[in-house]
Amino acid sequence: MAQNTLQESWDLTKNQTFIERVTMAAVRAAIAVQAEDSETANHAERSALAYQILHSSASLGQKFVTAVAADPGAVGIAADTSENDLLFTVNSVFNALAIGG
Repeated sequence: MAQNTLQESWDLTKNQTFIERVTMAAVRAAIAVQAEDSETANHAERSALAYQILHSSASLGQKFVTAVAADPGAVGIAADTSENDLLFTVNSVFNALAIGG
């Protein structure tokens, strides 16, 4: 499957089902991050983001929605993308969202 066009990615950020699915994938990722070894690379930053997600998933979910909809893995992310692909993509953008400037 080809990478989304920019318009397709933007349209996904407005799809309620996609928003809900990605938000829940972010919550699952956050739970996993909180359980990871504290020696994991970037754990402090990842843990801080995970804490925020677990305490305000709706507002932070939109950041993940935008990042996932951008289709960084060029897999053709869609509203009906499999749970495994959504979880993989959420995990792949976690560091980008956790490590700030």
